[in-house]
Amino acid sequence: DPSGRRRRLKQIRHRHLRAIADAIAAGAKEFDPAKRQTQYARAFNRANEESYVFPVSSIPNVLAHT
Repeated sequence: DPSGRRRRLKQIRHRHLRAIADAIAAGAKEFDPAKRQTQYARAFNRANEESYVFPVSSIPNVLAHT
């Protein structure tokens, strides 16, 4: 069922975004700089785990050359 598959993918995506938002919110409430840095690092690392695009060239506007 394509609609069921889309719904499951949306739920998974929402869960990942919620984890990032929760880590950012926890960091914003923290007064201790070391603990705040830990929370923001969790959010940053989770966002990087979700990044499926990565540079293959130091000049991103040149994609292919023959």
